[in-house]
Amino acid sequence: MDPTESLRREVNAALSARQLELIVNRVPSFIAQLDREGRFSYINDAYAKFFRRSRAEILGREPREIFSAAEFRQIEERIEGVLSG
Repeated sequence: MDPTESLRREVNAALSARQLELIVNRVPSFIAQLDREGRFSYINDAYAKFFRRSRAEILGREPREIFSAAEFRQIEERIEGVLSG
């Protein structure tokens, strides 16, 4: 592949990722992603705002590390639901 085509694809991928980020942060739904170790790898703005925490306070940590017992129970039920299909 020629270098110009490669650069064009990289730029398009970056623009698509940025566009998706903008869309995800404009929806009022809470969106979060956990990695294989059960740590938050992504949260949208609505998620952070609802739990009154910054992204820095949440990302890279497990839910039970940052939420109260009641909040964790609520989150745990949703996680279990997603994992069970």
